[in-house]
Amino acid sequence: MAEQMDEETLLAEETQVEPAPQTLESQLAKMQASIERALRKVIETQGQLQLEVAAVKNSLKRGADQSDRSADSKRDSVDSKKARRSCEVCKGEHPEHKCKKITPAERIAHAAKMGLCLNCNGKHEGHCRRSPACPQCKMPHLALYHI
Repeated sequence: MAEQMDEETLLAEETQVEPAPQTLESQLAKMQASIERALRKVIETQGQLQLEVAAVKNSLKRGADQSDRSADSKRDSVDSKKARRSCEVCKGEHPEHKCKKITPAERIAHAAKMGLCLNCNGKHEGHCRRSPACPQCKMPHLALYHI
């Protein structure tokens, strides 16, 4: 009986220690298939994320475009209301910042007093979105403020 157990133990150890080449190949094939499936899933997920990012970017761009147009129309209506007021300097039919009788330095002081942006003549907080407007120096201010 001891001999029989030893033979069985030896057989079990042999099968565990050295697997057949076919078993290794099949395990390798399974691992490769699993890796390929995982890679396909990653690539698919990446594609979906890229589509979502593009959609969000487009949405943000549309929102910014609409707010720019809205700001422009508000600024235009505010500017037209200001144009109807008379100038406090010369009592003419123009806003003070466009008066020919005051210097650019006085215009800048007046704009600062009124809280106006020198780049767009609007009232807003933070950085002005309008590109530099001065044709002489390309700095972010209207030409009427150029010194």
